[in-house]
Amino acid sequence: MGGINKDWLAPCGLYCGVCGIMYADRDGNEKFKERLCSVYGTKPEDIKCKGCMAENEEDVFLYCRSCPIKQCCVEKGIEGCCQCDSFPLP
Repeated sequence: MGGINKDWLAPCGLYCGVCGIMYADRDGNEKFKERLCSVYGTKPEDIKCKGCMAENEEDVFLYCRSCPIKQCCVEKGIEGCCQCDSFPLP
């Protein structure tokens, strides 16, 4: 069993490595992509992601691109909420 890929640790604390979007994209599983489309209201070609902190914005799933938690961490120059002086929020 492999270890945790630190590049897949999301700023919110979730682990992108267990995300269905990433699984469907990585495996090219079109049937799973279709099921995810019904959940997210997207098209199969939108079901792609290389982790929410991927260098290229096009490699990040649509909804994760506009994540306010990610944006907050980027603005503060921290990797995750746990590094913030305001954590946890009331």
